[in-house]
Amino acid sequence: MTEAFERKGVNVAGLILLTNGKWEDKETFVIPMADGLEEKINPAELETRTKQFLSAFTDYVGTLVGQINFTAANDPDVRSSVKFRGIVYLANANRVGVPRPPTASYGTVFETTGASCQRRVQTSHELQPGETDRFTVKVAVRQSSFHSFRATIRDITGRELKLPPIHMGCFVPRSRKSFVESRLKISNGS
Repeated sequence: MTEAFERKGVNVAGLILLTNGKWEDKETFVIPMADGLEEKINPAELETRTKQFLSAFTDYVGTLVGQINFTAANDPDVRSSVKFRGIVYLANANRVGVPRPPTASYGTVFETTGASCQRRVQTSHELQPGETDRFTVKVAVRQSSFHSFRATIRDITGRELKLPPIHMGCFVPRSRKSFVESRLKISNGS
């Protein structure tokens, strides 16, 4: 991935050094160098280098597009592929805007029979007024399937936050199906 950005003119090593830099004062930005020394530059030079290092990716974001090719474990003559697309951030100075890690993770299993169903995921969180937190809800499926659903979060007072519809396509390679099923049995306590 780094090489692909470099072919498009991005100076990845330079961006990493700038990302690790810090403001000493309003007019001095200190960049740690690969040899352990530091370089001090002014805001105008920082802006110039940033633009130069980013090349055409002025918003610090690129898109990784590709295809994963694989063979089934039980039939190596059959080749399958999955196309993917993902956002790649070239820099995030001082991790500004990056959410803190979740403090808890919950899970549920979606059936793939096509029938409408409802899943309730019990959470256990206590927050003080003005406090924020993050948690994740992981969804497992036994086989490749497509799901459309709406998530609702209900607090202790009964207030509800209804999220917009979510459309989720899940791909489970046949070679991983038995592994997924065994993991689901473990997590369900069977």
